[in-house]
Amino acid sequence: MATIIFMAILTAAAIFFLAEIARAGRAAAAEVVLSKAWSYRFARQVLEEKRETYLEQNQKYGSVSDKKVNKKIKAWQKQIDAFQKQEERYFSGQRFTVGDVIPLFGYQVLVDLKLDGDNDFLRKLTSCCEHTGYIELERTQETSGKRNSSIYAYYLLASLFSFVFVGVILSC
Repeated sequence: MATIIFMAILTAAAIFFLAEIARAGRAAAAEVVLSKAWSYRFARQVLEEKRETYLEQNQKYGSVSDKKVNKKIKAWQKQIDAFQKQEERYFSGQRFTVGDVIPLFGYQVLVDLKLDGDNDFLRKLTSCCEHTGYIELERTQETSGKRNSSIYAYYLLASLFSFVFVGVILSC
């Protein structure tokens, strides 16, 4: 009997999950795509900085053979190219995967909970995003730097909420 009740609760949670995704608006989907493109851009930039630091360190100290350096640089360049390709696909609107649908649940739940920029937690998260570079991102677009950091902060919170919810359902 308990198993049937438990399964009914999980089914209701799954239906709630799908209903919330269906209610999410186009703006939320656009913010997911934009945020994913930014995350690929920053992953690419981090790897490029790591590569440059590695080359500078090796040039200064010469502790690694040229063959190993070239192999490592080639592997990093392959990852950098992959990140850049993904970034371009998201910016062009050619990419939207099943994994990108999951954060839409979090967006809609946050809207239902009326969690916006007045919330202290979201304001602190936005401030952290400002310090990590989103304030400088895409100044030529119609969004300002502060708006970019709030978009990404909302995306992070919605994704966290969504993936925890999915994880709980799947683990049960």
